[in-house]
Amino acid sequence: MFGLKRISAIALGLVALSTGALAQWRTFTYDCSWCVDSDFSGAGYVHLDTPTSVTVKPYLYVNGCVGVWWEVDGWGNGSDSKMQNINFYHNETLALDFRFWDDLVKTSGTVTGSQSIKLDVQAAIYNGTTNGLLWDTGLMHAFNINDVMEPSGPIFPSAATDGFLRLDLTRKITVDPGTGPGTYSNLAQIAIVRS
Repeated sequence: MFGLKRISAIALGLVALSTGALAQWRTFTYDCSWCVDSDFSGAGYVHLDTPTSVTVKPYLYVNGCVGVWWEVDGWGNGSDSKMQNINFYHNETLALDFRFWDDLVKTSGTVTGSQSIKLDVQAAIYNGTTNGLLWDTGLMHAFNINDVMEPSGPIFPSAATDGFLRLDLTRKITVDPGTGPGTYSNLAQIAIVRS
């Protein structure tokens, strides 16, 4: 990071699941579905149907930091990367569809100099319970991850994740002397595809 005085990151996050909600785990509701109230005194052989059934509802809880904001000061060349965890607690098969990922484009500031900042991205996906690696894209240009992470694959069944999928999402920016003052952004998305 020669010549770059300071790069700092402030995480802007979406926390959709509090620790208190996690502590509840599964909840069970019981109901008697097949009742009997009959006089069988003269029936002889009595046959009682005793059905048992369970309905398991789908669930998806997500927590973690999903955005990042850098402030860059100083002169020269430099790069910085930040990794954030996003946790998915689920009982369905999930695919993560990365959409609209690309370089950061200047939205305000000077009209001279570079109008974009290079963004590289890596998605490493783990079984959150065992920390076993399930998929790793490696660090790549942000635009390319749109084709790698899509609804048709890779897919992550809850049996493979033990119901806890962890995404370690790394972003890396590279800033050179031609990067003029201003604000640069990219409003990418991660769509959660459930099946």
